[in-house]
Amino acid sequence: MHESKTRSFGFSLSPVRCGRTALKQLAAAWFVTALVTASAQAQEAAPPAPVAPAPEVEAPPPAEFAPPPPPPVVQVPPQMIVITPVLPVPVIPPAAATPGWSPVYTGSFFTRYELRQGFDNAGIQPRPRFVDGDAVFYRARFGIGTGPIDVGNDLKVALQFTPQASGVMGSLANTTSDVNLGLHEGYLRAGGKFVRLDTGRFELDYGDSLVVGNLDWNETARTFDGMRARVSSSPTSAWIDVFATLVHDGRQLAVPVPKAGDGDQYFVGAYATLGPAIMAGLDLDVYLLGQVWGETEKRLAIAGSTSPVSYRRDGAGQVTFGARVKQRIKIFDYRLEAGLQGGTRSIDPAAPGAMAASAAVSPAVDVLAYQADLELGVTIISDKLRVSLEGIYASGDDPTTTDKNEGWDELFPTAHKFLGLADAFVLRGQKRTNVSSGVLHITASPIKPLTIQADGHVFARPEKIAAAAPALGMPGAPTNGYAGAEIDLGVSYLLAAGLKVRGLYGAFLPDSAFYPTASALLANKGKSPDPVHYLEVELRYDL
Repeated sequence: MHESKTRSFGFSLSPVRCGRTALKQLAAAWFVTALVTASAQAQEAAPPAPVAPAPEVEAPPPAEFAPPPPPPVVQVPPQMIVITPVLPVPVIPPAAATPGWSPVYTGSFFTRYELRQGFDNAGIQPRPRFVDGDAVFYRARFGIGTGPIDVGNDLKVALQFTPQASGVMGSLANTTSDVNLGLHEGYLRAGGKFVRLDTGRFELDYGDSLVVGNLDWNETARTFDGMRARVSSSPTSAWIDVFATLVHDGRQLAVPVPKAGDGDQYFVGAYATLGPAIMAGLDLDVYLLGQVWGETEKRLAIAGSTSPVSYRRDGAGQVTFGARVKQRIKIFDYRLEAGLQGGTRSIDPAAPGAMAASAAVSPAVDVLAYQADLELGVTIISDKLRVSLEGIYASGDDPTTTDKNEGWDELFPTAHKFLGLADAFVLRGQKRTNVSSGVLHITASPIKPLTIQADGHVFARPEKIAAAAPALGMPGAPTNGYAGAEIDLGVSYLLAAGLKVRGLYGAFLPDSAFYPTASALLANKGKSPDPVHYLEVELRYDL
């Protein structure tokens, strides 16, 4: 019986299969046997199914005795037991902590050669940059920003740090001196869904940079110290900026001990872009800008005086209201910006030529000035050729009204691209004042990387120069009317993404009454001064 069961379940208890393997086989056989036995018992215990009575049939004669058939053999396939080794679970190191911000890099690097000739002879008001001769200017600026960092409560903060080194080659004391590294921008930005606030040092650049620009052409460029808030519903929606900046802190030069705000100069305002709320492709800006001069006293050395003299400057406040619209309609485009100034204006006694030696007070005077700039253009060949005409007018100060100033204050623009590349049309350090101009612009791009720009300017002076002109280093009183013309040519070639080389040339042809100096009058004998030439070649990379 034991032997029969062994054959029935296909197990062989040989000495070879022993130990742990034999025990597992025996357990598996016992489990199968128990399962079969339980199934058979269940079938025996079930009541038999009712069977219909069969018809009576005569029984056959008894047959010879035969042994009963052997019981059926149940074949069970051999069981394959697979033993899987238990391996230790590897320890997975925790994921590296990722920063909650992504750095944003910016940069501006250029080297530019500049050549000026004829500025001194034309009697243009001398300034350190606008003198005859050549120089090489440079800029190395690299900025890093954190991008938005989520600090909770629907608030995000960001940091911007942009150091810069700029200057003129060969201007250091010796070859073992290094140029100073300064902070061009450095501010904290904090904001929520609709409002963000910047505080620190930052650029202001609005519209076409006609009233407020970053002056990026200059190697140092322009930044402001203060606070700025922007309100908008999305990055592409209409927005409004409100800012307050300190342009000059006058406490260092004030005498006697200054009070709060003495000698300070502030620039505040609101600038709104409304175009996106009206229609796509429309630029519509409105702005309200203010300048505040604090009252102060300063002790200055005046030519011809034996000892320093105390000067007092009255406090003043000037307001500029303006609007700008710009749009392209098929092949036509237009741009118009106009502004009106009112309030009072105060001139710093420390400004060169701001006061005569006999004066002891710089009084605030009433202001009523205005300006307008209109450009109409047409694209003759798409992305290849555009021609436009521009008209400029900025009011000048009437020399017959001593208690009023009608001259437009250009604020903080990037004027280099509006009044000629030579920057020759200069009066009292203000470019866009007492000027009317007509300009022809031609822009061509024969191939994609190459851009050619040609401009022709005609300048006139609406008002005569004030009688105090000798104090400005400009003897004589030039008449109003035609002042000169300028022809500019610029070529720019994009070598690679962000890398370009540029060349500019400008020739200004002054009229005989254009800001003459005594030496110019003698040298030219009443004739027009020689042309003023300006040349620059620049290699630049913007990151």
